[in-house]
Amino acid sequence: MFKFEWNKKYFVAGVYAFGVCAAAILFFFGVGMATTKLMLLDNVLTVLRPIINGLLFSYMINPLLAGIESLIASFLAFLRKRGLKKVNLSAKALRRLGVFFSWLFLFFLFVFLLAVLIPCINANLNKVGANLGRLTDMVASRTGNVEDLLHIERGTLVLQTRDYLAGLQSHITVGFESFLPRLFGYVRQLTAGFVSLFMTCVVSIYFSLSKEVFGAQLKKFLSVFLKEEQLSKMIDVVRELNAVFNSFMFGKLLLAAVVGLLCFGGMAVLGMPYAVFISATVGIATMVPYFGPLIAAMVCFVILLLESPMKAFVFLGFLILLQQFEGNVLAPKILGDKTGLGGFWVVFAIVFFGGLFGVIGMILGVPVFAMCYLLLKRLVEAKLAQKGKPTETSAYLQVPQYGGVDTATSRDDDAPQG
Repeated sequence: MFKFEWNKKYFVAGVYAFGVCAAAILFFFGVGMATTKLMLLDNVLTVLRPIINGLLFSYMINPLLAGIESLIASFLAFLRKRGLKKVNLSAKALRRLGVFFSWLFLFFLFVFLLAVLIPCINANLNKVGANLGRLTDMVASRTGNVEDLLHIERGTLVLQTRDYLAGLQSHITVGFESFLPRLFGYVRQLTAGFVSLFMTCVVSIYFSLSKEVFGAQLKKFLSVFLKEEQLSKMIDVVRELNAVFNSFMFGKLLLAAVVGLLCFGGMAVLGMPYAVFISATVGIATMVPYFGPLIAAMVCFVILLLESPMKAFVFLGFLILLQQFEGNVLAPKILGDKTGLGGFWVVFAIVFFGGLFGVIGMILGVPVFAMCYLLLKRLVEAKLAQKGKPTETSAYLQVPQYGGVDTATSRDDDAPQG
């Protein structure tokens, strides 16, 4: 008869083995379920993308809407002072007029860009292409000297260049032929894009018309879970974050417009070519702190270098003066210290959000990061205040003393704020 012998050592090993296998199986199924949930979340976000984009766009144009409503209200008040006392509008009618004129302004701005700026920029780009062609012809005319210098048979480089261009043309032809069967797919994607754009505009208009109602509904929902004091603090923080974002973005747009106009005026006085294209490039690049002006300077310098080296260096000197005027005069007047971020955090926000979202991330990264920084700062300061500790950063700064002089007190201007 079979006799079972108990062995604690093998039993423990078996339990460990069973646990490892069970954990591996659970991990495998967990990863599969997580992947399925992520795919489901991605599908849900894809469906909701027009609504999300509409809400974001409505938030972006909210300062414009508020400004137009203020102008309409001021105009009506002016008419009433002139004796037209019956001229009055309800809040709903004022909001509808504000939304209408806001979208009308955006439409005419879009038409202006299409009808005026884009043709000028296109003409400047065509001129740049012509200069590149002239440079290519000049290089081709000098290949004989290069061939003699390298002891290569005459015409070899020209033939190789022609063969390369012929091969490139054949590749382009093949690529175009392979593109034709996919044309229907591109048309379908374009149609879906237009539908999404239309839905974004509709959602944005509806949200702008009823933003107070949506805000009241959200406040009502949060009142169920939060105390009155907590809700009041949350509303104050949200308003402060909104003020930081709107003031920074409005200031940046105004600064970009002023810099672009000054650049255009300076180039017109100096008789520089490509004035519209370069001024638009410099103005848009101003939206990206630090890196934007540097990239714009390099690109515009190379473009002018193809036209005339002398003009390129004159423009470089003019742009350096313009950037100094912007950084020392315009930016402090228009922007001030809207974000409260140091230089390192500005660079960090540009690199981080630019790497995630490209150019849009580089533009919006600084105000978004400033909002996160302000929120975290408020939370940290509240916790420190509860513990009875100082909230100023300078209180935690340890600076060495030299010769019995405390540099932290002798150089207050260099101490970080916060």
